[in-house]
Amino acid sequence: GGGNANLQMSGFSLTETEEDKSETRIIFKGYFAGWCGACKEFKPIWNNVQKHFPKKKVVFKEIDCVKDEDVCMAAGVRGYPTLVLQNKNGDDEVYEGRRTEQDIKEYLNKQLSK
Repeated sequence: GGGNANLQMSGFSLTETEEDKSETRIIFKGYFAGWCGACKEFKPIWNNVQKHFPKKKVVFKEIDCVKDEDVCMAAGVRGYPTLVLQNKNGDDEVYEGRRTEQDIKEYLNKQLSK
């Protein structure tokens, strides 16, 4: 019965990925550029906000618009940093609020409670 152990292992990784998909989560995307001063100022806030939300609930994606310029152009990013929320329905909305830790946390909590 050597085959049995293999089955158990692959079964385990399967359930893991299935769980990931079933979680209703929102994605918060930050479009940054290395040369942008406002981005550097915002970075510590961005990092702090992430600590308050479990990955199950909010996935933070950081996009480097110098390296991935085409991605940012496709997303219609015109200024940095641009924050875009992908809600539970998969719709994107640009975050228009103030870029403070408090405001962003409130905004994300509101999105999670929808």
